[in-house]
Amino acid sequence: MKAKYVLIAGLLALSSSLIQAKSIDQFLNDLNSQENVTHVTVGPIVMKISSLFTETMGVNSIKVLCLEDCSSETLNRYKEDIRNLKDPEFEPLVTSNEDGEIAKIMVKIKDEMIREMLICCVDDEVAVVHLKGKIKPEDIARVINEHKNDR
Repeated sequence: MKAKYVLIAGLLALSSSLIQAKSIDQFLNDLNSQENVTHVTVGPIVMKISSLFTETMGVNSIKVLCLEDCSSETLNRYKEDIRNLKDPEFEPLVTSNEDGEIAKIMVKIKDEMIREMLICCVDDEVAVVHLKGKIKPEDIARVINEHKNDR
């Protein structure tokens, strides 16, 4: 009988944590619906044309969302959302929480290629970059190595 109550309590705890965590799509839709959000999208056609002049590294589209001049309540809500951001299709690559600034990078990998990458940063504003395409992990490593001394 005790095992039954323990099992029920465990299931309730698990379900409440799953309900709190937002998926990537929910998070992006919520951020996009805010009043003073600036968003810029570079679609596949523009990226294809860009690939003629520069290395796009397999990125097909880029979406940038920036929430400036928001209240501290909104800022704190998004800090919490980013901390709790979970999606079964995405793996966390980097998570940082230093001096009140939060950064999180999550990737969706399929067939050893990065299909989507989400870069979130919260300090005085909320900034999110969502990349889609077929990005080779070694290209990401190369970019990191090329710019590691830029700090």
